[in-house]
Amino acid sequence: MGASEMYAYHLHNMQVVAEHNGWTPFASMQCHYNLLYREDERELLPVCRPYDMAITPYSPLASGHLARREWHSDSERWKTDEIMKLKYDVVCRLEMNLTSEEVTYLEEPYVAHPVTGRMDYFSCSTKLHENPA
Repeated sequence: MGASEMYAYHLHNMQVVAEHNGWTPFASMQCHYNLLYREDERELLPVCRPYDMAITPYSPLASGHLARREWHSDSERWKTDEIMKLKYDVVCRLEMNLTSEEVTYLEEPYVAHPVTGRMDYFSCSTKLHENPA
């Protein structure tokens, strides 16, 4: 059973109530998380860690901003999605430029990999630190 986008203290309280009553606790948390919006790292993800919860981010490409070279687009979404603009346009004001290595990395074709077994954010992070490329 999974939970989606809530304050960390709400999640913690629900997990405690589930344990106390013998109910099934949440096994995963879906949250808004990407390279541009990392607020959940401060409170929510640390609450998920002791409960061994899997993290399922939504908007991992920041409404497509992390998938293209230019910030602005001629897409229909760019023209109509005002919420996206409110969330991410502050980044545009930072005037950051990608290095050629970063652009090359973003242009590499996506290769899908099957998900096998239980692997959450914290397990992946630990494995990455144990086996740096």
